[in-house]
Amino acid sequence: MGDASLTTELGRVLVTGGSGFVGANLVTTLLDRGLEVRSFDRAPSPLSAHPRLETVEGDITDPEVVARAVAGIDTVIHTAAIIDLMGGASVTEEYRRRSFAVNVTGTENLVRAAQAAGVQRFVYTASNRFSNKDGLLAALGRGTTRRRGPSAPAS
Repeated sequence: MGDASLTTELGRVLVTGGSGFVGANLVTTLLDRGLEVRSFDRAPSPLSAHPRLETVEGDITDPEVVARAVAGIDTVIHTAAIIDLMGGASVTEEYRRRSFAVNVTGTENLVRAAQAAGVQRFVYTASNRFSNKDGLLAALGRGTTRRRGPSAPAS
């Protein structure tokens, strides 16, 4: 998104995790560039009302809610995640289960819903803890992940 001309190709954008730090900043940037945005998160949006912003509150682990969030969307930018803020032995089993449910099952729900809805673009954000050493297939078997991103990312 370093080139503003690319934004016209994004169409209507869904940002998962749209109430989080990265997601809310991304939503603001997309709105500033004139796009229609749907923010999807369990938490209420911290952003002010905007004529091109629709907010959907729901849980990414619920396939029916995810399907509704994806309906009518051209581009999905997936930033929803539970991150390990505590680290090490302080992470409880319940926290691990919820992290897996959101980060893995939730992502699978989103990919499947996006495929079913005919979404044209899917952007998955990840941390530096993720690597592609084994040539991981993206989108549950649809294509291979890119080893290198664009030379001029937005951030």
